[in-house]
Amino acid sequence: MRKYLILLIILSFGLYLIGCSPIDLNIIDNFKNETVESEDYSAMSFEFEALHDENLMWGSSLFMDFKGVSSTKDAILIEGKLLTLFGEPVRKSENSENSFDYIIRATESGGQSVILIVYSTGLVSIGSTQQDEFAKAAAEALMDYVSAAEPKDFERTVYYLDFNMQMDLSLKNGVASVERSEISDERALELWNEWFKKIE
Repeated sequence: MRKYLILLIILSFGLYLIGCSPIDLNIIDNFKNETVESEDYSAMSFEFEALHDENLMWGSSLFMDFKGVSSTKDAILIEGKLLTLFGEPVRKSENSENSFDYIIRATESGGQSVILIVYSTGLVSIGSTQQDEFAKAAAEALMDYVSAAEPKDFERTVYYLDFNMQMDLSLKNGVASVERSEISDERALELWNEWFKKIE
């Protein structure tokens, strides 16, 4: 933005030197204000909708980590809040490193929208194919929206195969808990084949 403003000032001064009418500084001010407004997404309001077309996930990559989530218990709490707001995820797995996926369309009041993927990585992350300032504002608004929700109680079991670990997750009355126990090599191999079986 600044380089365009500087260019206009230089052009105005050049025209003045050769005897032409300089560009009205009000035009420059208007240009500056319009440019700032076009880049300011922080004041936008968004509406969020869960979608179920898994094709919308293709090409998405990590955009940002879900703020405030630094432990398994934090992730359990966010999962409960997502259940409250959006119901069951489009995909669910017993693999703790990829245990759920939500496809969320964020739409601002003017109609512009972006697809955000909220997914489990053991913690919680947000992905998107669109990774610009608008998408960032939408993701920040989504995190605030989810964090403010009341969590829904749930219980389920996931596995972390790197350490042959079973994790029993629970959320009750807003309190998250996790119980860890070891599984056998045979059970770990069974799960591995179930999740990552090769296509013959």
